[in-house]
Amino acid sequence: MPAVFPFSSTVLSGALAALICVCAGAAAAQDKNYPSLMTKAIRDGDLAAVEGLLAEGADPEEGLFGFAPIYTASVEGHAEIAQVLIDAGADPFQFKGVVSAIHMAVNGDHVDVVKVLLDAGVPMDFATKERWEPPLLMQAARSNALDTINYLLDRGADIDMRDKCQDPAIAAAAYWNNREAAELLIARGADLTTRSVAGVVCSQGATAVSYALRQGHTEMAEFLRQAGAVE
Repeated sequence: MPAVFPFSSTVLSGALAALICVCAGAAAAQDKNYPSLMTKAIRDGDLAAVEGLLAEGADPEEGLFGFAPIYTASVEGHAEIAQVLIDAGADPFQFKGVVSAIHMAVNGDHVDVVKVLLDAGVPMDFATKERWEPPLLMQAARSNALDTINYLLDRGADIDMRDKCQDPAIAAAAYWNNREAAELLIARGADLTTRSVAGVVCSQGATAVSYALRQGHTEMAEFLRQAGAVE
């Protein structure tokens, strides 16, 4: 099956908000609890506050409860803040658990943040080989992140870049029943004849049509057939 992305930006954003509410009072009572203050400033989209904290000596890598500031900026979609953090020395290749900052930016369709992280050197197939993360275009298809799909393709992404199962982005759009993403990928030249390879979590010979049918998305399967996809 196409690589499954376990978290959504909405869930993580809500979790961060809850953690900040718990710790806000404690932060105010302490002398410059930088991780808490930094996380709150980023969530609030307060660029001036972030710059002020960095000027005072806050660590651009240290956020509340292990959420690196660049990760929080990616979840929240604050590109200017992400750039300031990187300029201050933040690592653009950040993970929280098994999920990378750039995948969270893609998941939220935060194109400006995706651009900042790509410009900082993160590749479009980041962590695909090491951690089973999907290529960015596949993650965009899985999330129906249409602006990001267009941006990645305009930037030169291979529309048929594969994950470890050798599935391309169109397979993810089919699996998750994202009709708009599928239409966009087809309009931009996606190969509708690809098949997955056998593996631990891979299905030998699976196609976009078979993924759609497996999930009960019969209308998606018929749409793909009409577009010329193989069974």
